[in-house]
Amino acid sequence: MKCKKAGDRAICIIIVVCLAVCIGGIFAPARTAKASVVYKNYPVIKGYFSYPSSDSTKDKNAVFYYSDGYFSSPSDQYDEHLSTMSLCMAMSAMNSVEKKDYYNKSANVRKLFDKLGFDDIAVNSGFVSKPTEDSIGVAVAKKEIKIDSKKMTVIPISIRGAGYEKEWISNMQVGTEGDAKGFSDAAKKAFDFLKKYIEKFNINTDDAVFWITGFSRGGAVTDILTKLVTDEYDTDGTRVYAYSFATPRAAYNSTNPYMGGHCIINRLDGVPCVVAL
Repeated sequence: MKCKKAGDRAICIIIVVCLAVCIGGIFAPARTAKASVVYKNYPVIKGYFSYPSSDSTKDKNAVFYYSDGYFSSPSDQYDEHLSTMSLCMAMSAMNSVEKKDYYNKSANVRKLFDKLGFDDIAVNSGFVSKPTEDSIGVAVAKKEIKIDSKKMTVIPISIRGAGYEKEWISNMQVGTEGDAKGFSDAAKKAFDFLKKYIEKFNINTDDAVFWITGFSRGGAVTDILTKLVTDEYDTDGTRVYAYSFATPRAAYNSTNPYMGGHCIINRLDGVPCVVAL
């Protein structure tokens, strides 16, 4: 994993969202927003996504810019545009404060996937029920794209990173060896859900691109999930695009650098410096 440093934790979110102005489960049909500009000759979609507000009972909206062209560059190269879009996706995967029933807490990320043109949108059981000390919220979808005339299936995997209630307990579990146990157990659950999704829709993983993102707890799970997905489906390390934000230390049991993983942290934020207890 490669880490980049940003400003303070709260300001980090604001800065990246402002940059955007400048640059089994639940299913929904896909509707793509209108594209008016291009990125590396690929159309760019502009739209708005929702994320939970910490000072209100209403979710807030922010702009996003998305392009299939974000996946035309090698996954080991940090792309500021894909990074910004990844943070938008991670923020949308936080539990909605507007939706009072747990079944619809994932509404924001599902709506964002829909706007981006993804179909067969699904969330796991942990995202439709009251969080427990060992649950995890995961959202997955798929979309066929063409990069340089080659057909590929992009699979976004977004991990819930806020509003997870009792899940914070597992953040404190490090275990006796290997990766931090609480985050590792959550990553394995996310990976199992992904494998079942791939099997359900008969996805050819040789032509699949995996786009993984998460914030805070979701970021730690993203880092470990990046390792699991790379080892299983991307041994040449070219098709996993992973961006984690404000990420606690979680992955220790590896000598592989997993260059498709990009960790964006704030040098003033203490969370990325803290190991689980």
